[in-house]
Amino acid sequence: MKLNDQPMSMTKEYLVATNDFLAAGGDEYTSFKSSPTENEFPALDEVLISFIQKQGTVNYSVEKRITEEQKSTPVVYWDEAVLKKGQIGRISVTKPINLWKREGDKLIFVKVLKPGQTFRVYNYDSKYFGQYGVGAGHYITNMKGYIKYETPSKAKLAAVNN
Repeated sequence: MKLNDQPMSMTKEYLVATNDFLAAGGDEYTSFKSSPTENEFPALDEVLISFIQKQGTVNYSVEKRITEEQKSTPVVYWDEAVLKKGQIGRISVTKPINLWKREGDKLIFVKVLKPGQTFRVYNYDSKYFGQYGVGAGHYITNMKGYIKYETPSKAKLAAVNN
């Protein structure tokens, strides 16, 4: 592998930009899991949705890589965020708290979450004193005063899960 036409060193550290999915170990890509996070930005799907909304209309015939979907899938908004299929709520971090990954019966530390960060919640169970599942096998422990959990209305949940 080369950087600026020079071989990369196996002993040198490099700053890498990646998306939120891969950084969190999605699709079993675990190379970045133990690396420190320099900056965090909104999820790619939310950035794309915001961009398209600002553009108004997107010309998708230029390269013909994007095709029109036959079945229209309604986009459901909860406040300013897109509500995803299977999502049951969201967490707002109010004090620094750990993000965990479950591997079998073990909890593996991923990183410390910062106040102001928000996460979609897809499930909740009573393991490890109660944890919210935030996708890709990652969990946040239900600690009063450290997180705020909210649920969308029943109507919004029904709209996104139909």
